[in-house]
Amino acid sequence: MINFENVTKVYKNQKTALSHIHMNLPDTGMVFIVGDSGSGKTTLLNMLGLLDIPTSGRVLFNDLDITNLSKNNQDVFRNQHIGIIFQGLNLIDELNIQENIVLPTQLQQKIVSTEEIIEQLRKVNLNESITDYPKFLSGGERQRVAIVRALLKESSVIIADEPTGSLDEKNANNIMALLKDISQNRLVVIVSHQLQLAEKYGDRIIYLEKGKIIEDKVIHELPMKTVTKNNDIIHKYHLPFNVSFKFAYKWFTYKFSRMIFALMTFFLTLSSFILALTIYNFNEITAMQNGFQNENVTYVMIQKVPSPDLVMNDLMFTLTDKNELKSLFDESNIIGTLYNDGIAQTILDNGSDGVIQGYTNVSLTQVNGFGLSLVGRLPVDHSLTTEVVITNYIAYQMGWVNESNYHDDTVLQSIIDSRTLDINFIDGNDLHKYTFTIVGIIDTNYTLPDQTIENSTYQFMFENDLKFGLHTTLFFGSDMVNFIADLDQNIGNYGADKVAYQLFVTVKDDGYKKALDYQTTMGESNVWVNSKLDYSLHMIKEFKNVVLQVSLVLGIVFLLTSLISFVGFIHNMVVNKETSIRIMRSLGTRFKDMNFIFLIQDAFLAIFTTGLSTITALIAGHFINQSIATNIYVIIPLVNPTVWIPMVILIITFCFAYLITFTELKRTYSKTKVIE
Repeated sequence: MINFENVTKVYKNQKTALSHIHMNLPDTGMVFIVGDSGSGKTTLLNMLGLLDIPTSGRVLFNDLDITNLSKNNQDVFRNQHIGIIFQGLNLIDELNIQENIVLPTQLQQKIVSTEEIIEQLRKVNLNESITDYPKFLSGGERQRVAIVRALLKESSVIIADEPTGSLDEKNANNIMALLKDISQNRLVVIVSHQLQLAEKYGDRIIYLEKGKIIEDKVIHELPMKTVTKNNDIIHKYHLPFNVSFKFAYKWFTYKFSRMIFALMTFFLTLSSFILALTIYNFNEITAMQNGFQNENVTYVMIQKVPSPDLVMNDLMFTLTDKNELKSLFDESNIIGTLYNDGIAQTILDNGSDGVIQGYTNVSLTQVNGFGLSLVGRLPVDHSLTTEVVITNYIAYQMGWVNESNYHDDTVLQSIIDSRTLDINFIDGNDLHKYTFTIVGIIDTNYTLPDQTIENSTYQFMFENDLKFGLHTTLFFGSDMVNFIADLDQNIGNYGADKVAYQLFVTVKDDGYKKALDYQTTMGESNVWVNSKLDYSLHMIKEFKNVVLQVSLVLGIVFLLTSLISFVGFIHNMVVNKETSIRIMRSLGTRFKDMNFIFLIQDAFLAIFTTGLSTITALIAGHFINQSIATNIYVIIPLVNPTVWIPMVILIITFCFAYLITFTELKRTYSKTKVIE
């Protein structure tokens, strides 16, 4: 039972809409409130539905003073107990017919079947598809959808403001008959200016004039139930996640093209900062590892730096140094080549000198570990035999191969079968010539430079590759290596350890990082890590500063404008949904549920803007990397995206968007009436 006790409503313009209303409403039956325009009919109905609250007096529902409920509990009460049929045909445009109808029941966490919805629509002569949207419906059709929405809610009270206002006579009578049937078990309160409908269908007619009840006419006596105070009148439900998600998605994608245009400067700002952060986060190791892979570089050289007195030995590692480095690297991942003083310049077939930088012995595991390929076999390891393995570059120096067959295994095998290598050894002041059998050729992956390209950077890259590679190394058995090392001892230039090593380590298994760590441990003034890409890396570091500054300047230039546009966009996003917010509140949606919908929408917004900005930054980064590669002939990426940068931007964007949205929603929620 509903009681109005001395209810008065005075609006801000001092107009009195209701004055000292006293009335009791039963639990069932059809009650009409009639009167001229401005008599207070709609205001009285709004008091009943908690769509507005009295200036004074109170409304009791089963002895609970509902006018003193908080706004949040008013929304909850409305959801549980009041079904509303609006005069303004308030449907949510972004939802289809079915979604509009089931929204109140979803708030109550009840399931209504599709068949039941279709059946109720048929009862009001509406045969449109339930997947149609309100914009395709006429005013009368929208009215009937709103009626079905109220009826399916199964609330204890249905209030209707001119429910037949948009209907023809046939449909109007059909709707009134349906409401009459429902009023057998529920209270139906209707505001109407059509007295004939009230007299035909009403059980009770309340006449208003200038905000006062001038007559309360009972046509059919309805029983009043004595109801004790119900402590479970306010039972809070929440909007299910899937419904909130669907709302957020539909609101987010509504007029999608306009959203992209409105956020254009924000995209550009985020793109600039993502690009700047990515460049700022440039990691030498990661960049070089990518460069190594792109250029098929499988190892780097660790070199000593000469001391101030320029002692030659300081350029090389001693045996002790080599053994120390073995503790850092797997034996298959490190090769130590000895300096070639024990070997005189070889005489090439064309009469010029061939440069042999070093000599060593290797295992097949090392050959494979360094990404090299072997044609033939390795020398016998433990026998002082005149077997040697040369590189394909040495074969090129000797004039045995040319540029076209430089990597041809068949051609390299023919050299093994038909050639020998004459080597001069220095023993004190004597020179001894030995003829070696070539038992294998190692392809070191050295690519001969294109001599038609006249570019200093390009040429320098290949010089580095030659200088810091194994391309001019001879490979002997271990006994022969020891023999040549003894000759070096006779020359006597290399201190207590007798011999000096050049060290090469693979870049796989963090080899490059380990080499840099060793360089740091030893001090950059003592040790260098070198490869053919070092000069290119130096150029990229120089270029990095320029690109970073440009990205930051662009980001800062766009920042102020984008923040203004972003705040404005979110403001409009909330304001444009004001009607939907009003409708949803009237159906019982709490602020908490509404806030959660916008929170999901902000997540969509953050993901979309960050994703689009990341893609834009990646495209810009690709062109930057390609531009660098064109100029330095090496693909070492300056812009190498990492996941954490977009993630940080995503979180910041989401938090910023939600802060603005929450503020706007709170303001809109507090100032907006439930219905107009």
